[in-house]
Amino acid sequence: MKIITNKIIIGLLIITAFACSSTQTVHESEFSFYTSVYELYANANKLDSSTIKYIKNKYLIDLIANASKNEQLGLYHQAIVDLLDALRFDTSKVILFALARNFYYVEKYTLAFDYGFRAYLLDSNFVPTIELLAWTLLGRNQFKESSYFSNRLLKIKGNKVTQNDIKLHLNILDRIDTSYNSSIEFLKSISNPQLEQFVNSQLLYYYFIKKDSINQNQIVEKILSKADFINDSDFFLLSLYFTNLLNNYEYEKSFQKLLEFSPKTTSDNILKVLDYFVQRIKSIDSSNSDFTIKISNFVDESFRNDPRFQYKLVQMYFILGDTANVYKISKTILGNENTNLETLLNVSYILFYNLNRKDETIQRLQTFKYKFVDEPLFFNVLGEFYTNNKQYDLAEAAFKKSFMLDSNNYQIYTNLAWLYAEKEEWVKSDSFYLKSLEIFPDNPITLNNFAYSLIQRDTNLTFAGKLIEKAIKIRPDDPNLLDTYGWYLYKIKDYDGAKKYIEKSIEIDSTRPEPFLHLSIILRAMGKDEESRFYFDKAISIDANNKEIIKEIEKQKK
Repeated sequence: MKIITNKIIIGLLIITAFACSSTQTVHESEFSFYTSVYELYANANKLDSSTIKYIKNKYLIDLIANASKNEQLGLYHQAIVDLLDALRFDTSKVILFALARNFYYVEKYTLAFDYGFRAYLLDSNFVPTIELLAWTLLGRNQFKESSYFSNRLLKIKGNKVTQNDIKLHLNILDRIDTSYNSSIEFLKSISNPQLEQFVNSQLLYYYFIKKDSINQNQIVEKILSKADFINDSDFFLLSLYFTNLLNNYEYEKSFQKLLEFSPKTTSDNILKVLDYFVQRIKSIDSSNSDFTIKISNFVDESFRNDPRFQYKLVQMYFILGDTANVYKISKTILGNENTNLETLLNVSYILFYNLNRKDETIQRLQTFKYKFVDEPLFFNVLGEFYTNNKQYDLAEAAFKKSFMLDSNNYQIYTNLAWLYAEKEEWVKSDSFYLKSLEIFPDNPITLNNFAYSLIQRDTNLTFAGKLIEKAIKIRPDDPNLLDTYGWYLYKIKDYDGAKKYIEKSIEIDSTRPEPFLHLSIILRAMGKDEESRFYFDKAISIDANNKEIIKEIEKQKK
């Protein structure tokens, strides 16, 4: 059957070439592939309820009306039955087209083409048939033949071409030319202002597929330059634009465009754009040492009283190792009563852990306790800082306040367990770890901390092993978890396995003293005293005041 169809196509090209070269006037049609059968037929035959033709062919009209209804309901097979019956009375182009369309809907492409081509021979300018033939041949993977009808459709419609017409032609071109160059050239040839937005979005899609960042940005610039305001829904355009500029090392232009687009969009969108600069600030600063100053000036001029923007500067200076500016801006943020909770806690973590200004952080954080009196997260973090600072009574009060505000938060139970572990109140600690795991059984941090607590006490090692093994499966490359697992293996006297996992932990993160201490103890158990001493000294050099190190020193003195 396919050979016959191919022969028909050859004949078709000859016939249509003749038809196009004839003196017949090409007419435009407001009807499309999607217009109902009844509407097409009524238009073609000038039907209305008073005409003699309507009365004379009442049964035929009923069949066409029923076919339209069934087609709209998705009952395509029933519509085909109605139309085949109608075909006994009238073999016009509309009924042939309608049959072809319903066969197309049920993916009977050969029958769809046969009936569609018969309709086309009756009127080679009937738009719905031309469009249907293009779709049908596309469904049959006969792309070149499909492109013939699609091109003809575009020629007949002229400046009345629609988005659907363009999508059809792009579908075909994409299959003929998988480089997408033909599709891009076709889109660039469309000059209808009403379709400009659609055409630009399609071009952007193709340039994105081709990873052509230069042309992507040209399209985005064209779109954004005409926008009075860039809505949140269009942020992806800003995201794509600035990502491309920064990836192409166009740092100065990226800053100028930040200034240009800032008044045309929301502060939230500008905040997100600044994240792209933060992520690349080391690379940018290496070739543009004044770039951070420019960003800082921009923030101070446009968003001086918005702590969220000040925090972006903290992040930039922190990455660049400029602790003086980190401290200066952090103090400003923590002194601003308008600081939101997220920014407050982010800055507090940097000040507390990275700058080691623990007492100052706690003091500043306490000034916000009335502003965030109903925020369990605030009191949870405050309790964490108190615990770390060995202010256990204050920590307990803060955690209990957090617990009162949200008793279903697993983090509160985990932190209470940690607090009581620090106080060596093991029954309380273990009960809170178990409660936390009831709420969130797959949390790797809780699993790790509970396991480590048991391992340190040489208590219920079998259960501790199950906890840490579960955590490792969830987060296999976490250095803290690897260290705990190695320490567990040491406790059950699997020294080779213990050494392997703790060495992997150190390889990923060599900033913590505990893995070096553990490795030192393991090597000593393996009889490697010289190596053991080396790693013990390394642990001391990182943190001589570490509680575990102090305990080990006291143990070695005995």
